[in-house]
Amino acid sequence: MLLLVCVLVSRLAVSSRARAQVNIERLRGNETPQGFSGRVEFELSSSSGNVDLQTIDLSVRTDYLGRTNLVFLLLQGDVGWESGDRFQDEGLIHLRFTRQAHELVWPELFTQFDFNHSRLLALRALVGGGLRVRLIRGDEVQVALGTAYMLEHERLDREEGAAQGNEVTVHRWSSYLSMTGAFGEGLGGSLTAYVQPRLDALGDTRILTEAQLSADILGPISVTLSFRLRYDSEPPADTDALDTELTTGFVVRW
Repeated sequence: MLLLVCVLVSRLAVSSRARAQVNIERLRGNETPQGFSGRVEFELSSSSGNVDLQTIDLSVRTDYLGRTNLVFLLLQGDVGWESGDRFQDEGLIHLRFTRQAHELVWPELFTQFDFNHSRLLALRALVGGGLRVRLIRGDEVQVALGTAYMLEHERLDREEGAAQGNEVTVHRWSSYLSMTGAFGEGLGGSLTAYVQPRLDALGDTRILTEAQLSADILGPISVTLSFRLRYDSEPPADTDALDTELTTGFVVRW
């Protein structure tokens, strides 16, 4: 089943760079039917006058769900211009394989490639594996806990000879808590929190938290409100440690 998502977005953001880390749980698709399915999201924003700003965001996801296996592929790209100058340029490819070992326990393997020029990230490549545990799997409430080892390589876009160096390979421990629920007729929400410390330097930690509310307003049309917070305890020089983003939108699904 193909879901085409048309989003009319109003951004109330401190920074659009909160997407440097990706909340895979929100995109996982817990309602995925067996077989192939897909989803396309497109966001377009334009402002003129005191602020001349244009952004284009595109996200494409496809899943294959068998009796015991789930394969998940995500492609995502964001581009933005301010007064004719590009200030946002990022993209991501994420591939994940999950297999059911028990009704509640799902081993996972994943790999990801992404870049984000606004954060001086020329390339990030990572591979990892771990376990996802379904703590609660009800009709109205779902709670899952995941933990994984992750090998991460980054190449930064900085001048040669920078004090921090331009390339680094590290080992990280990635854990997340994911909660989704239905609060009434046509009203739902989700909350996800990721913590990713570096194994040989626990003070180097990345945190991503995202909360989302959605409400059906007419047939397949719903309105959403999302808040994202991203924190990097040791960001590249000349970039902020904390990014936040508040987004509202209208979503059409079929």
